[in-house]
Parts: sequence; structure tokens; C-alpha cells
Amino acid sequence: MCFLSKTCRSDAQERNLSRPHALRGLILFSLLTLAAPVTHAQRVVIKGDTVQEIEILPNIHFRTDRRVFTVMAALNAAGFDYEAPSREMSAVRKGVRSRLAALDADLRSRMNRFYLEHPFPDVTSTQAAYISLALLLTEPPELRLIVDPKTTPAEVTRIAGFEKLVQEFYLAANVESLWEQFRAHYELELERYLQVMKAISQETLAYFRIPARIAMDRQIFFISDLLNSHDIVNARNLDRVYYVVVGPSETNQEYHLQLQHEYLHFLLDPIVEKFAAAILQHQELLNVAQRQPAIKSEYQNQFLRIVTESLIEGILLRLHPTPDFDARMVRSFHQGLVLTPYFYRGVKNYDSDHTVTFPAYCETLFQKMASLKIEDDENEISAMYVGLRQTGERRSQEEAKSAAADAIQKQVNGLLSESAKLLAQKNLEPAQSKLWQVLELDPGNRGAFFYLAQIAGQGKNTEEAFTYYGKAAQNPSPPWIRAWSLLRMGSILASRGEFKEARSYFLQVTSLSGDLRGAREAAEKAIKEMPE
Repeated sequence: MCFLSKTCRSDAQERNLSRPHALRGLILFSLLTLAAPVTHAQRVVIKGDTVQEIEILPNIHFRTDRRVFTVMAALNAAGFDYEAPSREMSAVRKGVRSRLAALDADLRSRMNRFYLEHPFPDVTSTQAAYISLALLLTEPPELRLIVDPKTTPAEVTRIAGFEKLVQEFYLAANVESLWEQFRAHYELELERYLQVMKAISQETLAYFRIPARIAMDRQIFFISDLLNSHDIVNARNLDRVYYVVVGPSETNQEYHLQLQHEYLHFLLDPIVEKFAAAILQHQELLNVAQRQPAIKSEYQNQFLRIVTESLIEGILLRLHPTPDFDARMVRSFHQGLVLTPYFYRGVKNYDSDHTVTFPAYCETLFQKMASLKIEDDENEISAMYVGLRQTGERRSQEEAKSAAADAIQKQVNGLLSESAKLLAQKNLEPAQSKLWQVLELDPGNRGAFFYLAQIAGQGKNTEEAFTYYGKAAQNPSPPWIRAWSLLRMGSILASRGEFKEARSYFLQVTSLSGDLRGAREAAEKAIKEMPE
């Protein structure tokens, strides 16, 4: 028997699988004892009737699980308070934490000390380990870890002993009462996901061109976990039993791709097992995976796992096109899934051949794998990576330039605003000093020239004012600045008796469009009052 653990963490800003699966580690362990038989789970009652999973969704069972509830409640009491960015803890999590505020201080202290003394690299692997522990416990109130210590998964071995605190916690916190208080919320969450999984199974089975069938040797158990962070999907395999533990979500479509990934495992794992002998004839491709720069540790010596995950990724890329296709392909290849491009091409060919089911087509895919094709893919991925890196560098440079320009513009706007206030207060010299600072930052700034022209005009230096107004009126310039600059230039010419030239400036103002802040009306009045 084997225990396979995976945790998918999705990023709420992205829709597809490039959304950070912050950790999708499959770590294989042999277990001498199946510690969590399916009879531990409780059947969910929805709208008064027991859900008939076999009839609705073959092999997919929706369950509440008091072990998961108890362990996650204990973990929250011990100090686990992480929540995904920009999200709030679920109402159930808030309610449970509030109820646990009265927990015995000594027990809380010992639980917190254990939690702090057994750290993991990140919050994703932290919560994943405790979910693994929960699924390996017997039912409450016993909550006993019954696996052989020699074969217990490493992540669970690391926190072995916490179950003893959980046993004490179960009684001290009256978890049985706590569970009954919040159980309906879990059942409601499962009801929402029943529709999601129904859509996923229908979509996937239709794509595979196969009917819904009952598999006697494999089952999927879907468990809601409202005491965890948002954006978390934990997948755990106990031999051929698939546990999918889903954290809180805002919408019932939020985890569609992660859940479809797990459903594809359910469909494809037996196919890969069936053709394992043929697949392993190409095991030299493991060398290509092992030389990838970001290969995940769980793929290092697991060729069949690489095949399965690459096939799933190829299918999902085909089913759910994404604008960052190149980046997804490069990331997948560099992480060790070197057959992703090959399977993606194969899936495209399958799409055009409507005479075969996907399980039957897999035999062709597995037989035609070849080192030369994959090495060609490696070269293409390398070129793709260089292109993406160059594009990323250009984008970073452009963003840096844009940020610098925005910072300068912000400074310029501030100086112009201060200058306008100083002008209104007749503080001409300080205003002029700030305007020169503006022109040092932005040599062609029309606003600065406009205000300098006003300062020159107030100092009776009409020649200098005319020059500055001329610069302010040049395009590009805000319509009102251009209009008032032309108007003032016309007024200066009219004061000299140069009426013909002045008229031409006033007429330019009347031809302008937009909000001229009264300049058009002033120009029309000046034309009427001007001598012929």
C-alpha cells in the first residue's frame, strides 16, 4: 500500500493551473497498514436524503470527516492562523476559534509549544502535514495513529505525538458539541461541490469519450475543510483510495482545475499501471528530467509519476487554453515533466480522431515516446525560456522606466501646484524657483512656461512673457493652457498697436475645442473691441 500526498495552492488572481500550485509534491511511502479505511467517513445528508454518490457521480463520495475537523481545530488553537492574502477567515473558522478562546490555558500552551517546535518550510507544507496526520487517525474520540512507525510518511513522522495532544484536546474542548454546532456548514459546502464535481466528471468523461462506470477498486472521497486557509486543495492517496480535502472558497468554481487534475488522476492512474511495462521501456527519458534546472524532488526517480503528471498537464493545457501557454510549458518541463510537450501534441491529434476513446489512444501515446523527440523538445523549451526571459527583462525595464516617469511626474505636479499657490499669494521669487525645478525635471513642461510667463508679465517684462507664452502654447499642451497663452500673446501685440497680428492669435483661440476655461469668450470679446 502507498500514501501519496499532494497539496495544491491556487492564486486567486489567476484562473488556470499556472495559478500557483504552491506545492504539488507526490511523496511515495509504503504502509504496512491501511490506517484510514473508507468506513471512517460519514455519509452526508443533503435536503433530507442521503446522497447516492454511485448513481450521481460514480466512485466519488462526499463526506464530512470529524478527524480532519478535530485536527484542524486543534491546529488553530495551537497557533495556526495563516489566511491567503486579501481573504478573510471563513465564518466557521472564526466561530470555532471564538469558541476555543476559553480552552484550558495549559493545554493551549503545550499545543502551541509543539506547533512552534515542529516547523515546516512554509504554511502550505505545514497544513498539509497535519491533514495527512488526520487521515491516518482512527475515529474520535480515540484518534489513535495506528500505522507502523517504520513506514509512516515523513511529514507525519515529523509531527508524531501531536495526536496525543489532539486526544486531550477533543475532550477538553468538547469537540463533539463543537462539531454538531458547525456540521451543517460542512454539509452545505459539500452540496455546492457536488455540482462542481458533476460538471468536471461530465466534461472529462465526454472528452475521453467513455461512459460513467463504477470502478470497484478505486474511490474518491471529497472532504470539506472550513478551518483551513482559502486557496488550498489537499490530495492524499491511501493505496487506491483518493482523498481530496478542500479549503474554504468564495465560489464553487474556484477550484475547478485543481479538482479536475485529481479526477484525471483517478481516470489515468489505472491506465498508466496497465501499460507500465511498455512505458518503462522508455525509462532512459528519466535522464532528461533529472537534468532540468527546477526538477521537483518527487520526480527524481519516479518515471511513471512523470508520465502521469505530464499527461495530465498536457490534457489540461488542451482543455483550458491559457494566454501564458509558453510560460506554463517551460515551467512544467523545467520541473521535470518533460513529456508535457509530447503529450500536448498527442492530445491535439486525439482531438482530430473521433474514432477512438482516450484510454485506447493512450496505448499509442505510450508506445511512440522516443528520446529524440523529447530531446528536441528540450532544445525548443530552452529557446522558449530564453525568449521568455528576454521578454521579461524588457518588460521589467519598461516597468522600471514607467515607474521612474510616474515618480518624476508626481514630483512635477507637486511643484506646479506649489507654484500656483505661491503665484496666487504674489510670492513671485519662490514660485519662479520651483518652476525652474520643474523644467530641470521636465524641460518641455508647458505649465511651467505658462506660469513663468505670468511672473514675467507681472514684472512688466512683456518680451519675456511673450516668449514663455509662445513655448506654453506649443503642442502637446492642455487646451486651456494653449488657449490662454495665445490669448495673452494677442493681448501683448494689441497693447503695442499690432492689431492685425493680435487678431490672428485671437482667432486661433476661437478655433480651439474643449474646455478652454473662458478663453474663447475672452478672445471673441477682444475681437469685437479691437479697432479695424
